[in-house]
Amino acid sequence: MKRVSVPPVLNPKQSRLQRGFTLLEVMVAISITAIIGVGAVQLLSNISEASRNTDIRSEQLAGLQRFNQVITRDLEQFINRSIRDEYGDTQPSLLLDNGDYLLEFTRAGWRNSPVANDPRSTLQRVAYRIEPLDSDECESARLRLEQWGETDPKGDCLVRYFWPHLDR
Repeated sequence: MKRVSVPPVLNPKQSRLQRGFTLLEVMVAISITAIIGVGAVQLLSNISEASRNTDIRSEQLAGLQRFNQVITRDLEQFINRSIRDEYGDTQPSLLLDNGDYLLEFTRAGWRNSPVANDPRSTLQRVAYRIEPLDSDECESARLRLEQWGETDPKGDCLVRYFWPHLDR
């Protein structure tokens, strides 16, 4: 006689608990995970781009604030003291658009070094001129613009000049 083994009959509740996931359930779980992953990557990318743009705007604002501070400090220290130019001719204390410079004036408040043996005048001659962006004087401004993502910066920059002596 031959014996045949018969699988044990399971309770319907037991068979449902012992079943695995179907292929459809696995595919749905993988697609939900993939959608969440793609969304997270896009969110991170947007946050990174926003942070970069915020840093650039912050640097631009800091540059404008430095510019405003220097101009304000110079103009607040304006003093009515004429100078002598290279030829010995008297020049007024304030020159506007004289051909060489957009603005040229004498200012006070130039501090001496406490360790200098030869103290200088506390007055200083300052001038501002607009230079093309591709000139040597504007190299730092051009490099800064390129850092901010400007591929081909064009335009002008404002350059501050000063002389160590009032009378040239």
